[in-house]
Amino acid sequence: MSGLQPSALRGLRSTESGLVVFVVIVIVIVIVIVLVLVLVLVLVLALVSSLLLSTGLVTDLFRRCRVWVLLIRLIRSGILPESVSEPDIMFKESLSSAGMAALMLPGQTAATLLYATTYLDTITTLSLKGSSLEAVVSTPGCGANSSWLTPDYANNVIYCLDEGLTTPTGTLSSFAIGSRGTLSQLDIVDTLSGPVSGVIYGEAGTGLALAHYSGSSVAAFDISNPRTLAPVQANTYTLDAPGPNPGRQEAPHPHQVILDPTGQYLLSPDLGSDVVRLYSVDEAGVSFTELEPLVAVPGSGPRHGAFLVTDDGTTYFYLVGELSNTVTGFEVTYNDDNTLDFTEVYVSSTHGLNGTVPNNQTTAGEIAISPDNKFLLVSSRGEGVLKIPNFDPASSTEIVSDPIITFEIDHASGALTKVQEFPAGGNIPRQFSISPDGSLVAVGLQNDGRIVVIGRDVETGLLTNFVASANVGGQPTSVIFAAE
Repeated sequence: MSGLQPSALRGLRSTESGLVVFVVIVIVIVIVIVLVLVLVLVLVLALVSSLLLSTGLVTDLFRRCRVWVLLIRLIRSGILPESVSEPDIMFKESLSSAGMAALMLPGQTAATLLYATTYLDTITTLSLKGSSLEAVVSTPGCGANSSWLTPDYANNVIYCLDEGLTTPTGTLSSFAIGSRGTLSQLDIVDTLSGPVSGVIYGEAGTGLALAHYSGSSVAAFDISNPRTLAPVQANTYTLDAPGPNPGRQEAPHPHQVILDPTGQYLLSPDLGSDVVRLYSVDEAGVSFTELEPLVAVPGSGPRHGAFLVTDDGTTYFYLVGELSNTVTGFEVTYNDDNTLDFTEVYVSSTHGLNGTVPNNQTTAGEIAISPDNKFLLVSSRGEGVLKIPNFDPASSTEIVSDPIITFEIDHASGALTKVQEFPAGGNIPRQFSISPDGSLVAVGLQNDGRIVVIGRDVETGLLTNFVASANVGGQPTSVIFAAE
Protein backbone atom coordinates (compact mmCIF):
# COMPACT_ATOMS: atom_id res chain seq x y z
CA MET A 1 0.00 0.00 0.00
CA SER A 2 2.87 2.33 0.71
CA GLY A 3 3.90 2.03 -2.91
CA LEU A 4 0.61 3.30 -4.30
CA GLN A 5 0.26 6.82 -5.54
CA PRO A 6 -2.23 9.15 -3.77
CA SER A 7 -4.46 9.21 -6.81
CA ALA A 8 -4.73 5.40 -6.77
CA LEU A 9 -5.61 5.39 -3.12
CA ARG A 10 -8.39 7.85 -3.69
CA GLY A 11 -9.82 5.65 -6.48
CA LEU A 12 -9.77 2.55 -4.29
CA ARG A 13 -11.59 4.29 -1.49
CA SER A 14 -14.21 5.54 -3.94
CA THR A 15 -14.77 1.99 -5.21
CA GLU A 16 -15.21 0.60 -1.69
CA SER A 17 -17.76 3.28 -0.85
CA GLY A 18 -19.72 2.44 -3.98
CA LEU A 19 -19.86 -1.24 -3.04
CA VAL A 20 -21.20 -0.46 0.41
CA VAL A 21 -23.91 1.74 -1.04
CA PHE A 22 -24.82 -0.97 -3.54
CA VAL A 23 -25.12 -3.65 -0.82
CA VAL A 24 -27.29 -1.40 1.31
CA ILE A 25 -29.58 -0.68 -1.64
CA VAL A 26 -29.93 -4.42 -2.37
CA ILE A 27 -30.81 -5.19 1.26
CA VAL A 28 -33.43 -2.45 1.31
CA ILE A 29 -34.96 -3.75 -1.93
CA VAL A 30 -35.11 -7.32 -0.54
CA ILE A 31 -36.79 -6.12 2.64
CA VAL A 32 -39.34 -4.15 0.64
CA ILE A 33 -40.09 -7.17 -1.56
CA VAL A 34 -40.56 -9.41 1.50
CA LEU A 35 -42.89 -6.89 3.11
CA VAL A 36 -44.90 -6.61 -0.09
CA LEU A 37 -45.18 -10.40 -0.34
CA VAL A 38 -46.30 -10.69 3.30
CA LEU A 39 -48.88 -7.98 2.73
CA VAL A 40 -50.16 -9.74 -0.39
CA LEU A 41 -50.33 -13.06 1.50
CA VAL A 42 -52.30 -11.49 4.34
CA LEU A 43 -54.72 -9.93 1.87
CA VAL A 44 -55.17 -13.26 0.06
CA LEU A 45 -55.78 -15.14 3.33
CA ALA A 46 -58.26 -12.54 4.45
CA LEU A 47 -60.11 -12.79 1.14
CA VAL A 48 -60.16 -16.62 1.25
CA SER A 49 -61.34 -16.67 4.88
CA SER A 50 -64.11 -14.24 4.03
CA LEU A 51 -65.23 -16.43 1.15
CA LEU A 52 -65.12 -19.61 3.28
CA LEU A 53 -67.04 -18.04 6.12
CA SER A 54 -69.67 -16.74 3.73
CA THR A 55 -70.21 -20.27 2.36
CA GLY A 56 -70.15 -21.97 5.80
CA LEU A 57 -67.20 -24.18 4.91
CA VAL A 58 -65.12 -23.17 7.93
CA THR A 59 -68.03 -23.79 10.29
CA ASP A 60 -68.59 -27.17 8.68
CA LEU A 61 -64.88 -27.97 8.96
CA PHE A 62 -64.81 -27.20 12.65
CA ARG A 63 -68.06 -29.15 13.13
CA ARG A 64 -66.60 -32.15 11.38
CA CYS A 65 -63.48 -31.96 13.53
CA ARG A 66 -65.64 -31.94 16.65
CA VAL A 67 -67.67 -34.86 15.31
CA TRP A 68 -64.54 -36.89 14.66
CA VAL A 69 -63.27 -36.14 18.16
CA LEU A 70 -66.64 -37.33 19.50
CA LEU A 71 -66.49 -40.38 17.24
CA ILE A 72 -63.07 -41.33 18.58
CA ARG A 73 -64.32 -40.95 22.15
CA LEU A 74 -67.34 -43.16 21.45
CA ILE A 75 -65.18 -45.85 19.86
CA ARG A 76 -62.71 -45.80 22.74
CA SER A 77 -65.58 -46.07 25.22
CA GLY A 78 -66.86 -49.13 23.37
CA ILE A 79 -70.16 -47.59 22.34
CA LEU A 80 -69.53 -47.58 18.60
CA PRO A 81 -67.73 -50.17 16.48
CA GLU A 82 -64.44 -49.20 14.89
CA SER A 83 -66.01 -49.68 11.45
CA VAL A 84 -68.48 -46.82 11.87
CA SER A 85 -68.31 -44.32 9.00
CA GLU A 86 -68.55 -40.56 8.98
CA PRO A 87 -72.03 -40.61 7.38
CA ASP A 88 -73.20 -42.82 10.28
CA ILE A 89 -72.13 -40.32 12.90
CA MET A 90 -73.06 -37.31 10.75
CA PHE A 91 -76.59 -38.65 10.19
CA LYS A 92 -75.92 -38.31 6.43
CA GLU A 93 -75.64 -34.55 6.74
CA SER A 94 -73.73 -31.97 8.71
CA LEU A 95 -74.77 -31.95 12.36
CA SER A 96 -76.50 -28.80 13.46
CA SER A 97 -75.26 -26.98 16.53
CA ALA A 98 -78.31 -28.21 18.42
CA GLY A 99 -77.63 -31.77 17.33
CA MET A 100 -74.04 -31.56 18.47
CA ALA A 101 -75.10 -30.03 21.76
CA ALA A 102 -77.53 -32.90 22.29
CA LEU A 103 -74.80 -35.43 21.65
CA MET A 104 -72.55 -33.68 24.12
CA LEU A 105 -75.11 -33.46 26.92
CA PRO A 106 -74.11 -35.27 30.14
CA GLY A 107 -75.31 -38.86 30.07
CA GLN A 108 -75.80 -38.84 26.31
CA THR A 109 -72.27 -39.47 25.07
CA ALA A 110 -72.12 -43.05 26.31
CA ALA A 111 -74.65 -45.81 25.87
CA THR A 112 -75.58 -48.11 28.74
CA LEU A 113 -74.77 -51.78 28.20
CA LEU A 114 -76.82 -54.66 29.57
CA TYR A 115 -76.42 -58.44 29.51
CA ALA A 116 -79.37 -60.83 29.28
CA THR A 117 -79.81 -64.60 29.31
CA THR A 118 -82.47 -66.47 27.36
CA TYR A 119 -83.41 -70.06 26.60
CA LEU A 120 -81.50 -69.79 23.32
CA ASP A 121 -77.98 -70.79 24.42
CA THR A 122 -76.93 -67.16 24.29
CA ILE A 123 -75.93 -64.19 26.37
CA THR A 124 -77.22 -61.09 24.61
CA THR A 125 -75.39 -57.79 24.99
CA LEU A 126 -77.76 -54.85 24.59
CA SER A 127 -76.97 -51.18 24.11
CA LEU A 128 -79.33 -48.59 25.58
CA LYS A 129 -79.02 -45.08 24.18
CA GLY A 130 -81.85 -42.65 24.59
CA SER A 131 -85.04 -44.48 23.66
CA SER A 132 -83.21 -47.14 21.66
CA LEU A 133 -82.40 -50.59 23.06
CA GLU A 134 -80.62 -52.82 20.57
CA ALA A 135 -78.94 -56.22 20.73
CA VAL A 136 -75.34 -55.63 19.65
CA VAL A 137 -73.67 -58.96 20.45
CA SER A 138 -75.03 -62.49 20.89
CA THR A 139 -72.60 -64.85 22.59
CA PRO A 140 -73.29 -68.61 22.50
CA GLY A 141 -71.90 -71.21 24.85
CA CYS A 142 -73.69 -70.81 28.17
CA GLY A 143 -76.23 -73.56 27.50
CA ALA A 144 -79.66 -74.17 26.04
CA ASN A 145 -81.41 -73.00 29.21
CA SER A 146 -79.26 -70.08 30.33
CA SER A 147 -80.83 -68.97 33.60
CA TRP A 148 -78.63 -66.56 35.56
CA LEU A 149 -75.70 -64.16 35.30
CA THR A 150 -73.30 -63.42 38.15
CA PRO A 151 -70.92 -60.56 37.30
CA ASP A 152 -67.41 -60.14 38.65
CA TYR A 153 -66.75 -56.71 37.17
CA ALA A 154 -63.64 -56.16 39.28
CA ASN A 155 -61.98 -58.94 37.28
CA ASN A 156 -63.87 -58.36 34.00
CA VAL A 157 -65.59 -61.76 34.17
CA ILE A 158 -69.23 -62.88 33.97
CA TYR A 159 -70.41 -66.30 35.15
CA CYS A 160 -73.41 -67.86 33.42
CA LEU A 161 -75.59 -70.74 34.62
CA ASP A 162 -77.50 -73.21 32.46
CA GLU A 163 -80.47 -74.93 34.13
CA GLY A 164 -80.19 -77.94 31.85
CA LEU A 165 -83.94 -78.51 31.68
CA THR A 166 -83.52 -81.32 29.16
CA THR A 167 -80.23 -82.73 30.44
CA PRO A 168 -79.25 -84.57 33.64
CA THR A 169 -76.78 -81.83 34.58
CA GLY A 170 -76.46 -78.09 34.37
CA THR A 171 -73.40 -76.06 33.49
CA LEU A 172 -71.33 -73.18 34.83
CA SER A 173 -69.49 -71.02 32.31
CA SER A 174 -67.05 -68.16 32.69
CA PHE A 175 -66.70 -65.37 30.12
CA ALA A 176 -64.13 -62.61 29.82
CA ILE A 177 -65.64 -59.17 29.21
CA GLY A 178 -64.12 -57.41 26.23
CA SER A 179 -64.64 -54.07 24.57
CA ARG A 180 -68.14 -52.98 23.55
CA GLY A 181 -69.74 -55.75 25.63
CA THR A 182 -68.17 -58.65 23.77
CA LEU A 183 -67.74 -61.88 25.73
CA SER A 184 -65.18 -64.67 25.28
CA GLN A 185 -65.70 -68.01 26.96
CA LEU A 186 -62.94 -69.02 29.36
CA ASP A 187 -64.26 -72.31 30.75
CA ILE A 188 -67.39 -74.44 31.05
CA VAL A 189 -67.99 -77.25 33.55
CA ASP A 190 -70.87 -79.54 34.44
CA THR A 191 -72.80 -78.94 37.65
CA LEU A 192 -75.60 -80.65 39.49
CA SER A 193 -78.93 -80.20 37.73
CA GLY A 194 -80.92 -77.02 37.73
CA PRO A 195 -78.60 -74.15 38.77
CA VAL A 196 -80.73 -71.00 38.90
CA SER A 197 -78.74 -68.51 40.98
CA GLY A 198 -75.18 -67.76 41.97
CA VAL A 199 -73.27 -65.35 44.18
CA ILE A 200 -69.56 -64.63 44.63
CA TYR A 201 -68.22 -64.83 48.18
CA GLY A 202 -65.03 -65.29 50.19
CA GLU A 203 -62.48 -62.78 51.43
CA ALA A 204 -60.77 -62.66 48.05
CA GLY A 205 -63.96 -63.23 46.04
CA THR A 206 -62.78 -66.66 44.94
CA GLY A 207 -65.90 -68.67 45.78
CA LEU A 208 -69.10 -68.99 43.75
CA ALA A 209 -72.12 -70.50 45.52
CA LEU A 210 -74.91 -71.97 43.38
CA ALA A 211 -78.55 -72.79 44.14
CA HIS A 212 -79.73 -75.92 42.30
CA TYR A 213 -83.52 -75.90 42.02
CA SER A 214 -84.04 -79.34 40.49
CA GLY A 215 -80.84 -80.71 42.02
CA SER A 216 -82.02 -79.94 45.58
CA SER A 217 -78.54 -78.66 46.40
CA VAL A 218 -76.43 -75.69 47.36
CA ALA A 219 -72.96 -76.07 45.88
CA ALA A 220 -69.72 -74.13 45.66
CA PHE A 221 -66.99 -73.64 43.06
CA ASP A 222 -63.50 -72.22 43.35
CA ILE A 223 -63.24 -69.40 40.80
CA SER A 224 -59.79 -68.11 41.75
CA ASN A 225 -58.82 -68.98 38.19
CA PRO A 226 -61.83 -68.35 35.92
CA ARG A 227 -60.15 -70.45 33.23
CA THR A 228 -60.21 -73.49 35.51
CA LEU A 229 -63.46 -73.69 37.48
CA ALA A 230 -63.20 -76.26 40.28
CA PRO A 231 -66.00 -77.77 42.41
CA VAL A 232 -65.53 -77.42 46.16
CA GLN A 233 -68.60 -78.89 47.86
CA ALA A 234 -72.29 -79.67 47.43
CA ASN A 235 -74.93 -79.89 50.14
CA THR A 236 -77.85 -81.97 48.83
CA TYR A 237 -81.19 -82.22 50.63
CA THR A 238 -84.25 -84.48 50.75
CA LEU A 239 -87.79 -84.27 52.14
CA ASP A 240 -89.46 -86.91 54.28
CA ALA A 241 -92.81 -85.92 52.75
CA PRO A 242 -94.12 -83.32 50.31
CA GLY A 243 -94.95 -79.88 51.62
CA PRO A 244 -98.38 -78.19 51.77
CA ASN A 245 -98.20 -77.55 48.03
CA PRO A 246 -97.28 -81.05 46.80
CA GLY A 247 -97.18 -80.00 43.16
CA ARG A 248 -94.37 -77.55 43.87
CA GLN A 249 -92.98 -78.88 47.13
CA GLU A 250 -92.34 -82.53 46.30
CA ALA A 251 -88.62 -81.99 46.95
CA PRO A 252 -86.23 -79.32 48.26
CA HIS A 253 -85.81 -76.53 45.70
CA PRO A 254 -83.10 -73.99 46.60
CA HIS A 255 -83.94 -70.98 44.44
CA GLN A 256 -81.28 -68.38 45.22
CA VAL A 257 -78.02 -67.84 47.08
CA ILE A 258 -77.47 -64.51 48.86
CA LEU A 259 -74.39 -63.12 50.59
CA ASP A 260 -75.14 -61.23 53.79
CA PRO A 261 -73.80 -57.65 54.25
CA THR A 262 -70.88 -58.81 56.41
CA GLY A 263 -69.73 -61.31 53.79
CA GLN A 264 -69.60 -64.01 56.48
CA TYR A 265 -72.87 -65.82 55.77
CA LEU A 266 -74.67 -67.34 52.80
CA LEU A 267 -78.45 -67.73 52.68
CA SER A 268 -80.49 -69.87 50.29
CA PRO A 269 -84.30 -69.63 50.16
CA ASP A 270 -85.61 -73.17 49.58
CA LEU A 271 -89.01 -73.09 47.89
CA GLY A 272 -89.65 -76.80 48.35
CA SER A 273 -88.68 -77.05 52.02
CA ASP A 274 -90.12 -73.75 53.31
CA VAL A 275 -86.83 -72.75 54.89
CA VAL A 276 -84.01 -70.31 54.23
CA ARG A 277 -80.84 -72.35 54.52
CA LEU A 278 -78.01 -70.63 56.35
CA TYR A 279 -74.24 -71.16 56.08
CA SER A 280 -71.18 -69.56 57.63
CA VAL A 281 -68.33 -68.93 55.24
CA ASP A 282 -65.05 -70.47 56.38
CA GLU A 283 -62.35 -67.88 56.98
CA ALA A 284 -59.81 -69.93 55.05
CA GLY A 285 -60.71 -71.12 51.57
CA VAL A 286 -64.17 -71.07 49.99
CA SER A 287 -66.02 -73.86 51.80
CA PHE A 288 -68.96 -73.15 54.11
CA THR A 289 -70.60 -74.72 57.17
CA GLU A 290 -74.34 -75.22 57.53
CA LEU A 291 -76.18 -73.56 60.42
CA GLU A 292 -79.76 -73.78 61.67
CA PRO A 293 -82.08 -72.50 58.92
CA LEU A 294 -84.67 -69.77 59.09
CA VAL A 295 -88.03 -71.57 59.07
CA ALA A 296 -90.65 -69.92 56.85
CA VAL A 297 -94.43 -70.23 56.90
CA PRO A 298 -95.48 -73.68 55.61
CA GLY A 299 -96.53 -73.52 51.97
CA SER A 300 -95.07 -70.05 51.44
CA GLY A 301 -92.35 -71.27 49.08
CA PRO A 302 -89.40 -68.93 49.81
CA ARG A 303 -87.98 -67.77 46.48
CA HIS A 304 -85.64 -64.76 46.76
CA GLY A 305 -84.45 -62.36 49.45
CA ALA A 306 -82.62 -59.06 49.93
CA PHE A 307 -80.68 -57.41 52.75
CA LEU A 308 -80.79 -53.82 53.99
CA VAL A 309 -78.45 -52.12 56.47
CA THR A 310 -79.75 -48.81 57.82
CA ASP A 311 -77.63 -45.80 58.71
CA ASP A 312 -77.78 -46.72 62.40
CA GLY A 313 -76.48 -50.24 61.69
CA THR A 314 -79.75 -52.18 61.89
CA THR A 315 -79.87 -55.11 59.47
CA TYR A 316 -83.11 -56.24 57.85
CA PHE A 317 -83.73 -59.25 55.63
CA TYR A 318 -86.74 -59.30 53.28
CA LEU A 319 -88.04 -62.57 51.89
CA VAL A 320 -90.53 -63.04 49.07
CA GLY A 321 -92.69 -66.17 49.12
CA GLU A 322 -93.42 -67.36 45.59
CA LEU A 323 -96.33 -69.61 46.51
CA SER A 324 -97.93 -67.40 49.16
CA ASN A 325 -97.28 -64.13 47.29
CA THR A 326 -96.02 -62.50 50.46
CA VAL A 327 -93.18 -60.24 51.54
CA THR A 328 -91.81 -60.84 55.03
CA GLY A 329 -89.32 -58.61 56.81
CA PHE A 330 -86.96 -59.74 59.56
CA GLU A 331 -84.58 -57.86 61.81
CA VAL A 332 -81.29 -59.74 61.86
CA THR A 333 -79.19 -60.14 65.01
CA TYR A 334 -75.59 -61.31 64.79
CA ASN A 335 -74.66 -63.38 67.83
CA ASP A 336 -71.25 -63.91 69.39
CA ASP A 337 -71.51 -67.68 68.85
CA ASN A 338 -71.50 -67.25 65.06
CA THR A 339 -75.27 -67.68 64.72
CA LEU A 340 -77.99 -65.39 63.42
CA ASP A 341 -81.43 -64.63 64.84
CA PHE A 342 -84.31 -63.47 62.66
CA THR A 343 -87.15 -61.51 64.28
CA GLU A 344 -90.19 -60.95 62.09
CA VAL A 345 -91.08 -57.25 61.85
CA TYR A 346 -93.37 -57.16 58.83
CA VAL A 347 -95.48 -59.38 56.58
CA SER A 348 -97.96 -58.55 53.83
CA SER A 349 -99.17 -59.56 50.41
CA THR A 350 -96.92 -58.61 47.53
CA HIS A 351 -99.60 -55.96 46.92
CA GLY A 352 -99.31 -54.46 50.40
CA LEU A 353 -101.03 -54.87 53.75
CA ASN A 354 -104.55 -54.69 52.35
CA GLY A 355 -103.69 -55.96 48.90
CA THR A 356 -104.70 -59.21 47.26
CA VAL A 357 -103.47 -61.10 44.23
CA PRO A 358 -105.98 -61.31 41.37
CA ASN A 359 -105.95 -65.07 40.74
CA ASN A 360 -104.52 -68.40 41.85
CA GLN A 361 -102.07 -68.42 38.94
CA THR A 362 -100.12 -65.51 40.41
CA THR A 363 -96.61 -66.18 41.72
CA ALA A 364 -94.13 -63.69 43.15
CA GLY A 365 -90.91 -63.23 41.19
CA GLU A 366 -87.96 -61.00 41.99
CA ILE A 367 -87.22 -58.78 44.98
CA ALA A 368 -84.64 -55.98 45.12
CA ILE A 369 -83.77 -52.95 47.22
CA SER A 370 -82.92 -49.61 45.62
CA PRO A 371 -79.29 -48.42 45.75
CA ASP A 372 -80.20 -45.70 48.26
CA ASN A 373 -81.82 -48.33 50.56
CA LYS A 374 -85.11 -46.40 50.65
CA PHE A 375 -87.35 -48.60 48.52
CA LEU A 376 -88.11 -52.27 47.93
CA LEU A 377 -89.39 -53.58 44.59
CA VAL A 378 -91.16 -56.88 43.90
CA SER A 379 -92.34 -58.38 40.62
CA SER A 380 -95.52 -60.41 40.38
CA ARG A 381 -96.12 -62.97 37.62
CA GLY A 382 -99.22 -64.38 35.99
CA GLU A 383 -101.66 -61.64 36.97
CA GLY A 384 -102.53 -60.51 33.45
CA VAL A 385 -104.60 -57.56 34.66
CA LEU A 386 -102.76 -54.47 33.46
CA LYS A 387 -102.77 -53.35 29.82
CA ILE A 388 -100.31 -51.04 28.12
CA PRO A 389 -99.87 -49.67 24.59
CA ASN A 390 -97.91 -51.87 22.21
CA PHE A 391 -94.18 -51.17 21.99
CA ASP A 392 -94.54 -51.50 18.22
CA PRO A 393 -95.96 -48.16 17.07
CA ALA A 394 -97.43 -49.88 14.02
CA SER A 395 -99.60 -52.13 16.21
CA SER A 396 -102.73 -50.97 18.00
CA THR A 397 -103.00 -54.22 19.99
CA GLU A 398 -102.54 -53.61 23.69
CA ILE A 399 -100.07 -55.68 25.68
CA VAL A 400 -101.14 -57.54 28.80
CA SER A 401 -98.70 -56.85 31.62
CA ASP A 402 -97.86 -58.06 35.09
CA PRO A 403 -96.85 -55.46 37.71
CA ILE A 404 -93.79 -54.36 39.62
CA ILE A 405 -94.81 -53.19 43.09
CA THR A 406 -92.78 -50.56 44.94
CA PHE A 407 -92.68 -50.20 48.73
CA GLU A 408 -91.11 -47.48 50.85
CA ILE A 409 -89.02 -48.83 53.74
CA ASP A 410 -89.33 -47.48 57.29
CA HIS A 411 -85.77 -47.79 58.59
CA ALA A 412 -86.87 -47.45 62.21
CA SER A 413 -89.24 -50.42 62.19
CA GLY A 414 -88.53 -52.32 58.98
CA ALA A 415 -92.16 -51.93 57.92
CA LEU A 416 -93.10 -51.40 54.28
CA THR A 417 -95.63 -49.01 52.74
CA LYS A 418 -96.82 -49.68 49.21
CA VAL A 419 -96.41 -46.61 47.03
CA GLN A 420 -97.00 -47.88 43.50
CA GLU A 421 -97.95 -50.68 41.13
CA PHE A 422 -96.47 -50.17 37.66
CA PRO A 423 -96.66 -52.36 34.53
CA ALA A 424 -93.55 -54.49 34.10
CA GLY A 425 -93.88 -54.27 30.32
CA GLY A 426 -95.33 -57.70 29.63
CA ASN A 427 -95.86 -61.22 30.92
CA ILE A 428 -93.85 -63.07 33.58
CA PRO A 429 -91.24 -60.60 34.88
CA ARG A 430 -89.06 -63.43 36.17
CA GLN A 431 -86.16 -61.16 37.11
CA PHE A 432 -85.25 -57.48 37.08
CA SER A 433 -82.25 -55.33 37.96
CA ILE A 434 -81.89 -51.74 39.14
CA SER A 435 -79.15 -49.60 37.61
CA PRO A 436 -76.33 -48.51 39.95
CA ASP A 437 -77.63 -44.94 40.10
CA GLY A 438 -81.20 -46.12 40.66
CA SER A 439 -82.63 -44.29 37.65
CA LEU A 440 -83.47 -47.36 35.53
CA VAL A 441 -85.02 -50.79 35.99
CA ALA A 442 -84.33 -53.51 33.42
CA VAL A 443 -86.91 -56.31 33.27
CA GLY A 444 -86.80 -59.71 31.60
CA LEU A 445 -90.29 -60.70 30.39
CA GLN A 446 -90.02 -64.48 30.12
CA ASN A 447 -93.22 -65.21 28.23
CA ASP A 448 -92.88 -62.30 25.80
CA GLY A 449 -89.24 -62.70 24.79
CA ARG A 450 -88.73 -59.05 25.62
CA ILE A 451 -86.35 -56.89 27.64
CA VAL A 452 -87.86 -53.62 28.86
CA VAL A 453 -86.10 -50.68 30.50
CA ILE A 454 -88.24 -48.51 32.79
CA GLY A 455 -87.38 -45.03 34.03
CA ARG A 456 -87.38 -44.46 37.77
CA ASP A 457 -87.51 -41.32 39.91
CA VAL A 458 -84.73 -41.78 42.44
CA GLU A 459 -86.20 -39.34 44.97
CA THR A 460 -89.79 -40.64 45.03
CA GLY A 461 -88.97 -44.23 44.12
CA LEU A 462 -91.73 -44.22 41.51
CA LEU A 463 -91.38 -45.93 38.16
CA THR A 464 -92.17 -43.27 35.58
CA ASN A 465 -92.11 -44.43 31.96
CA PHE A 466 -91.00 -47.06 29.48
CA VAL A 467 -87.62 -45.91 28.24
CA ALA A 468 -86.96 -48.62 25.65
CA SER A 469 -87.62 -52.25 24.78
CA ALA A 470 -86.06 -54.98 22.67
CA ASN A 471 -87.32 -58.35 21.51
CA VAL A 472 -84.63 -60.95 22.19
CA GLY A 473 -86.72 -64.13 22.03
CA GLY A 474 -86.02 -67.36 23.81
CA GLN A 475 -87.71 -66.57 27.15
CA PRO A 476 -85.48 -64.03 28.93
CA THR A 477 -84.50 -65.28 32.38
CA SER A 478 -82.19 -62.56 33.70
CA VAL A 479 -80.87 -59.13 32.77
CA ILE A 480 -78.14 -57.10 34.47
CA PHE A 481 -76.49 -53.72 33.92
CA ALA A 482 -72.88 -53.63 32.84
CA ALA A 483 -70.33 -51.91 35.05
CA GLU A 484 -70.30 -48.13 34.72
